[in-house]
Amino acid sequence: MNRISHVKQVVVNEGIPGPGKHICKIGEREFDRFFYVVQGTIYIDLKEGHRLEGTAGSIVYLTANVEYESHWDDSVEGHYIALNFIPLDEECRHTRLLHENMIIAVDNHAEIYKLFKEIKEYYIKGDSASELMVQSLFFKIAYELCRKNERKKLKEGISEIYRAVVYLNEHYLSDIATEQLAEMCNLSSSTFRRMFKEAQGMSPLKYKNHLKMQSAREMLKSGYHTVSEVSESVNCTDISHFNKLYKAEFGVNPSEDIPKI
Repeated sequence: MNRISHVKQVVVNEGIPGPGKHICKIGEREFDRFFYVVQGTIYIDLKEGHRLEGTAGSIVYLTANVEYESHWDDSVEGHYIALNFIPLDEECRHTRLLHENMIIAVDNHAEIYKLFKEIKEYYIKGDSASELMVQSLFFKIAYELCRKNERKKLKEGISEIYRAVVYLNEHYLSDIATEQLAEMCNLSSSTFRRMFKEAQGMSPLKYKNHLKMQSAREMLKSGYHTVSEVSESVNCTDISHFNKLYKAEFGVNPSEDIPKI
């Protein structure tokens, strides 16, 4: 996922597709799109020869200026909700949320569908407060979709230690021991350590510290926290140890990442 600072022109539409093929050519659409298949099945044939098949609950991500042909399976009436948007980087240049067109996620429990319905309701209202909610809900949807996609790729790539990596990603402030993580994956401690390092390029402890320092840097760069506050928030009660971990991770002292007013 690319780093985006904001989006513009979020447009929400819901509909029932017509019969026949739809052809999209280069230059016709300058926006990226999240396409939620509510009902039916859509087939999207990309120019490079790859086919995306979106069944009910699938969310398709299409980049700007992509060329494709699409059609729906006519055995079941189709139904979709689409979010069209232009992602911008920190310099307000058009960027891509992701690098490729894909089925970004499958919404098995209709959690993301509720967000799509909610953003549509605010979009229809159209007042200034609703526009802010559309922006907020868009980022929430983008986060949930990218998180699901990352989990899918993670599970495919490191299936044996998947549960432990997901646990650390979400609970890196916990005091869980490596032996407990190994047990979680039904592996011996030695096998788990070896497989973890092969997959992540570092030990479980270093990976947990890596996640802590990433979180710490975000807090420091916001300018709202002191070094001691951030150190405590990531469970590093020894400030000198925190400074050492931070400099090893980023090559600078924590205080150097606090914006100067």
